[in-house]
Amino acid sequence: KISLIYASSYLGNPASFFGHTLIRIDNQPNMPLISQAVNYGAIVGNAGIFDYVVQGIGGGFNGVFTLNSYYDTINEYSFMENRDLWEYQLKLTDEQLKMFIYHLSEVLPFSAKYYFFTENCSYMILELLNIVQPETDWTEELPSLYTLPSDTVRIIVQNHHLLDEAVYRPSRQTKVL
Repeated sequence: KISLIYASSYLGNPASFFGHTLIRIDNQPNMPLISQAVNYGAIVGNAGIFDYVVQGIGGGFNGVFTLNSYYDTINEYSFMENRDLWEYQLKLTDEQLKMFIYHLSEVLPFSAKYYFFTENCSYMILELLNIVQPETDWTEELPSLYTLPSDTVRIIVQNHHLLDEAVYRPSRQTKVL
C-alpha cells in the first residue's frame, strides 16, 4: 500500500509555513513504522536568507526525491518539529502500485529545478501520483500561481475512489495541549 502524508506547517522553516506532503510505501501490512517515506525537497546547502529567497522563487535550487525510513520521518516531523501528520492510505490495484514503484525507481536518481511556490514538494508528489491514473493529470487542477500541500491533499481526497483510509497522527505537542 501507499499513503499520501500531509505534515502540518512548521514556522521554524519558511519553506514549511504551509505544510509538506510526502508518500509512505508500506512494506508490511499494519506496520507503518517500518515503511519507507518518499520525500521531494530542495537542496539548499548553506544558502543565506537572500540567496534562499531569490533562488527558491527563481528555481535556483535542485529538487530531488529521497527515500528514508518512515520512523525517522515521524521522529523529525512529529517529535522534533511538533507537526501533526495526516496519513491518507490510497486504494490502488496491484497494477497501479507496481507502476508507481517502477516510476519512482526511474525518478529517484534525477533532480529538477525546485520552485518554492509552484513546482515544490506538493506539485512533484502529485506528478508522481499521476502514474496511477495516466488518463488524468491532477496537476491541471492546481492554481497557476502557487501550489500548497493542502491542494494536493484536496485533489486526492476529492477522488474518493482513491481514498481507502485516513489516519490522524497528532504531534507530541498536540497531545500535551
